[in-house]
Amino acid sequence: MNIINISVPREIEYISEWKEFNYPQGHLILDKTICGCGFTEYCLCNNIPTVLCSPRKTLLENKEQQHNVGDNPEYPIYYFRNEIEESKKYDNSGDLQNTIVDNIDNLSNEYKSNYIKSIKQDLINYLNTTTKTPKIIVTYDSLHYVLDVLGDSVREFAIVTDEFQSIFMDAAFKADVELDFVDDLKKCPNVLYLSATPMLEKY
Repeated sequence: MNIINISVPREIEYISEWKEFNYPQGHLILDKTICGCGFTEYCLCNNIPTVLCSPRKTLLENKEQQHNVGDNPEYPIYYFRNEIEESKKYDNSGDLQNTIVDNIDNLSNEYKSNYIKSIKQDLINYLNTTTKTPKIIVTYDSLHYVLDVLGDSVREFAIVTDEFQSIFMDAAFKADVELDFVDDLKKCPNVLYLSATPMLEKY
């Protein structure tokens, strides 16, 4: 593993104060244990087009509520919300409480297909009309739809994978979802894996 130490100017307390900082290029792990809180928020408040992926819907809902306040929010974000597919419900500790299946088995394939087309079109409309730096938030299992919409323009985006240790933790009960997510990330030139949970070097 190639470890890169980033020297932070002494006067910087929060990453958002460091205006000259840019995301490193390529696929990298950023250890948030060292830089502390605030990095995820920084990703949503800079001038870099960003797709923020989270394993937990609650975090995304909180970010949406925080940022999309008023008629002209300073840092609006687009939540790519996929309501019809299987979702997991977690308590505040991140432990699985129960599984919610939103009656997906009772929906026709045509309905599901039209629904996915509709939410992808909504994202296209957002990208075509926003006058601010695009900020998209999405759960791990729906990233592939966002990548379909972005196409080659994904090269202009940083893909930020928050709480990436969840890929390992959640694989025990939804391995196919996690493997598909990892395959999706491989298609992206710039991926920043974030975690405040100490990870063994073998990961």
